[in-house]
Amino acid sequence: MKFIDYNIDDIELPDGWTDKANELTSKLIIETSSEERKKIIKANSKHWGLLKSKLAEISNGKCWYTEAKQEGTDTDVDHFRPKNSVSEGNKKNDGYWWLAFDPKNYRYSCISANRRRTDKKTEITGGKGDHFPLCNPHKRAISPAHDLDEELPELLDPCDEVDVMQITYADNGEALASHSKDKNLRQYQRAIKSINIYNLNHSDFKEARIELRNKLSKFKTDAEKNYKKLETGDAAHKEAYRQAIRNIKACLKPEQPYSRFCRDYIEPFSRTDECLKGIFT
Repeated sequence: MKFIDYNIDDIELPDGWTDKANELTSKLIIETSSEERKKIIKANSKHWGLLKSKLAEISNGKCWYTEAKQEGTDTDVDHFRPKNSVSEGNKKNDGYWWLAFDPKNYRYSCISANRRRTDKKTEITGGKGDHFPLCNPHKRAISPAHDLDEELPELLDPCDEVDVMQITYADNGEALASHSKDKNLRQYQRAIKSINIYNLNHSDFKEARIELRNKLSKFKTDAEKNYKKLETGDAAHKEAYRQAIRNIKACLKPEQPYSRFCRDYIEPFSRTDECLKGIFT
């Protein structure tokens, strides 16, 4: 997961989009029937779909949760706070229906992160669906009158600079909690919950990260080999070293898939290997 600098004011919305969204939200607030509200939301689901391409541009076509590149695949405009229902809790919950047409609640997502799916290789089920657990469930907002800031979501938000720091990656491509269970239990639990619900360790994603790791490992070896020969003054070694560094930096670019994993893999070497020192400058 990588920080997404999402500010709705920076997006050029389609003509009339905001007026229509406000109109629909007003209808939802006036409507007292839960079933009728759901009908309004369903009948106007295309409205948030109009922003999908705008949201995709912010992340260069990558899912905001997984960093997987979305090319030729189905994608969703996820409602960070579910619009129709919430799976957690014993009582029936109608979800955050008043946020259905609030673009600040939208997140660009791949199918694996947003919809409940079972990994055929691991038989592990993940995907956000209607899940939205809270650290303080007694503070859950159930109407527009409630203050969302009083909630403490368990799920990490890719649009929160601090939240994205709670996840890191192992060399085997596995997403892990940045904090230990012993030293920071709440942040550890939030990270683990998010990794599971967002399907961050789906076999497709892990395999893609491993493939990138292998490429980076080769580039690192090339850099080490040619760096050691720079003292000879041979221009060929200098160019080969430069190209290896270029290749590594290319993988670290924000628009590249799994760039956060690439950074987490290379960063320790940048502190110990002379040939990689300063690569993040």
